[in-house]
Order: sequence, then C-alpha cells, then structure tokens
Amino acid sequence: MIAWMKSRMKNLVDQPSKAEDREERFGDIAQKKGYSTWPQLLEALELQIQEVSEGKTRFIGEILCDLQFITKLELRDVLESMDNGTAENG
Repeated sequence: MIAWMKSRMKNLVDQPSKAEDREERFGDIAQKKGYSTWPQLLEALELQIQEVSEGKTRFIGEILCDLQFITKLELRDVLESMDNGTAENG
C-alpha cells in the first residue's frame, strides 16, 4: 500500500500542472501558426519568470500581447485552438 502511494505521489509531482501544460501548448501553437517566433517566446518566458520572482502571475499569451508580439485577435485564435484541441495553421 505504501509503495503504491509513493508511486502515485511521484506521478503527481512529475506531471506538469495544467497551467504549465497550457503555457507550453500556447507557445507551440502560436509559433506553428506563425504568430510568434521562438526568440519572442523566450523573451516573454524570461519576463514571466522575472515577474513570478516579484510575486506577479500572468499567462504567456498576455505577456506576448503586451510586448506587441501578437495581436489580441491572434491571442484569441490560439486560445480557441487550445479549447478545440486543434492547432492548424492560420
């Protein structure tokens, strides 16, 4: 029983949170659709990490939009693709 519980806890710890998974997928989809580049995503992620250390929390899409790397329409399109489970181009 204890071994099973330890195994279950390890699986929970090793799995990314829904927020982490969502951020990763957002960046992948935005890049696949041609809305952002990898250097832009990295810059946004660096800013996000800095803000977390300051106690702030923002989604990567919001940061990309604030940096004017993507538009609000592109942000919405990526979010809709995530909700629909589709990441087709443009």
